[in-house]
Amino acid sequence: MKENNEKVQPISEGLTVGSKNGEHASTEAIPNQNKGNKVAAIVISPRDDLQGEPLICTMNKVVSISSETKGKGKEIACEITAINNVEGNSNCRIFVGWNTCRIHVQCIHASDQWITCDIRKISSAHVTRITFVYGSNNYGDRISLWQYLETERLNNASIPWSILGDFNAVLWPNDRSGGSSIWQNHHNDFPNCIMGASLQQIPYSRIRFTWHNGQSGDGIIMRKLDWIFGNQSLLVQWPAVRAVFLPRQASDHSAMVLHLDHNNTRVQAPFKFLNQWAAFGNKGLL
Repeated sequence: MKENNEKVQPISEGLTVGSKNGEHASTEAIPNQNKGNKVAAIVISPRDDLQGEPLICTMNKVVSISSETKGKGKEIACEITAINNVEGNSNCRIFVGWNTCRIHVQCIHASDQWITCDIRKISSAHVTRITFVYGSNNYGDRISLWQYLETERLNNASIPWSILGDFNAVLWPNDRSGGSSIWQNHHNDFPNCIMGASLQQIPYSRIRFTWHNGQSGDGIIMRKLDWIFGNQSLLVQWPAVRAVFLPRQASDHSAMVLHLDHNNTRVQAPFKFLNQWAAFGNKGLL
């Protein structure tokens, strides 16, 4: 893991930034989904501004860039700047881009499986911390990711913090459809991490199984591998936070959109006891 305080440079290739239309996420607001891309987009306070403030991340491949965004019938000039985790990995696995005229982003940590950034609107002093994740395909390699998230729990306790991306892991057996139904010991690493890091899944709509193997008939295998979580400070700062997982296009993964919104119109969900907690007995519980 590295600390990254370098000044990032504008780029000429990267991602396509578009606009959000009303309450529905549009695929115009995310990068072109080339084969293999995993795409995440964050929109800050869309109700404050009809366009919202897009900050976009792609995992795996760099895609084409647009130098302008459209919002309510007018062109809005922008300068797209980006950071990646190429220093933590021989390949660029995570790529984060944003409009420097609208959003300030500072990279805090970077590794081969994550990039953590502090983001805020230029017009605001409120900082939200985002960790973009692209988990390894190897469960042994993912241990460092789980350790990082649990360690950062205390460091980020007072900071609104969201963790999102392709974790290459499922939380529960029913997050799988087709393929092997065996639940091995290493499958517990992910849910144990989420509990240990005191994270909550952000309420989401649209697609549940975010990965598809591209087969049909009896050969179909689907998994929920892409997730968006937040800590308690995030839910306090953004009480109406929500996520949308969009239908797959060229990629085998669904794109995801995280809406950071103050306007809380959701009904308070009842308390849920997770069976996973029972395995810990009284340890760590109040």
